[in-house]
Amino acid sequence: MSRDKTASIWDNFKADLQGAGLELRAITAESEEDDYRLRYSNDYYYTRVEGHLPTPEECKKTRYMLPEDADPRNQIYAGLYGEDGRCRAIVELLAGYPQESELNLVWLMLDKAFQGQGLGSRIMQAIFGAAEAAGFESIRLCCYDVNEIGKAFWKKQGFSCLKETVRETGAGNMRLLVLEKHL
Repeated sequence: MSRDKTASIWDNFKADLQGAGLELRAITAESEEDDYRLRYSNDYYYTRVEGHLPTPEECKKTRYMLPEDADPRNQIYAGLYGEDGRCRAIVELLAGYPQESELNLVWLMLDKAFQGQGLGSRIMQAIFGAAEAAGFESIRLCCYDVNEIGKAFWKKQGFSCLKETVRETGAGNMRLLVLEKHL
């Protein structure tokens, strides 16, 4: 996988979001509190999937959990910040994984205060555009079956289910849906 594709995604995604009044910033040790606050606001997701709200340590740990065969140089883990400086969303992308022609959307979570206002759809339009511009053929992601809000959102975005699997979480064994959208 060429590092150029990851850089292309970052540049195109960032430029598109600037037009919407959002700034894309890498999540670093200095901004990890923003990541934690945003995740903590999403009690719907965490109580269903993990059985409890996240701790700062859990948030930090999951940021660095890549598949063994994934190249960390192809990871984008970023916050989307409004003009007021508040983090509105967190996104994690993994370029060229699991296939060279695919962009893996590992994580997208909006601050609860900004959900239901079209922001998620706007972010996805920017991701679709950036992925296409970088030459990816499809976007793949996973969604837990108990996440009814997430499933409805991904369906609205044009994703379809490739397969189902089971994954152990803090709330027990959960059905995990592997979804894909061709660009």
